[in-house]
Amino acid sequence: MKSFTYTIFCLILLLGTARPSYATEYWTFINNMLPIKYVEDGKASGLAADILTEIMAKSGDSMPPEKTRALPWPEVYTKTLQTENSVILGMARTPEREAALKWVGPFYVTDQVIIAKRGSFDFANKANLPIIKVSTLRGTIMKDSLIKAGVPKENIVESTILEDAVDLVHSDEVDAVAYGTTPIFHVMQQKGIDTKEYEVAYTLRSRDLYFGFNKAIEDSVVEQYQTTLERMKEPDADGQSGYDRIVFKYFRPAI
Repeated sequence: MKSFTYTIFCLILLLGTARPSYATEYWTFINNMLPIKYVEDGKASGLAADILTEIMAKSGDSMPPEKTRALPWPEVYTKTLQTENSVILGMARTPEREAALKWVGPFYVTDQVIIAKRGSFDFANKANLPIIKVSTLRGTIMKDSLIKAGVPKENIVESTILEDAVDLVHSDEVDAVAYGTTPIFHVMQQKGIDTKEYEVAYTLRSRDLYFGFNKAIEDSVVEQYQTTLERMKEPDADGQSGYDRIVFKYFRPAI
């Protein structure tokens, strides 16, 4: 009897500590959008990576470095559509993309903006939008947003990476750059560009960011991840949530 009890005890310990046999290792294709998502030392990093890592931990799933790739946005989107067990860390959920992926979120809100050198244009006057030349990231929804705002298609210059789009406005080859506020200013800081010389000249719209999974993922897993995210946002006795603590690592709350 003693031997049987000991065997059961060992089995409980084993089951309690072993990684689930059904745990999934996801391919993660990332276009740098600091500090929301980027690759550092081969690992998925940033706000989105921290939130999704916390969500996946509940089921033993992960985004291992050996399955993490930094790529331009068009390749990120294409490879995720083609690769089972893959995820995009942060993207806008649009009607055109709705059926292509399965979604968890939103986990953050970002502004789509036009940033230009201070005083270069009176963007309050919409009549100036058709005459400006704007750089942005290729393959994103920014081009459509700019066109809807009144910027002619032929005045939009698309770059493969955000760094190149920022270089174009800094060198005066274009009048402005359009993308998310935080990523643009982060790139400028990394390049040693004085951000005080620039301003958010025009806000196109705000966008919720989601995690986009390859469609092969089971609906039950998506529902589990969504439930975990919603529970992460629930405040504890201190009035803060686990979600808040992750966000505040990257964005300090206003005082």
